[in-house]
Amino acid sequence: MRILPPTTDLTLLVLKGHLLIEEQLNLFLETELKHYSILKDARLTFLQKLKIVQSMCWLKKGTGNFFN
Repeated sequence: MRILPPTTDLTLLVLKGHLLIEEQLNLFLETELKHYSILKDARLTFLQKLKIVQSMCWLKKGTGNFFN
């Protein structure tokens, strides 16, 4: 199964990449939060989801993790 079709359309690649990352953020939150259903209907933005995931990360700032 192909996630991204071969293309030179940079806009399509960026948008698809954004959606794939957001899907992984949603999966992480659904898996790790005990009461994810409370957030499910909150209509959080991509950045809000990212910040929640960052706040849950056990790596400290400056240790080379991808949140720096």
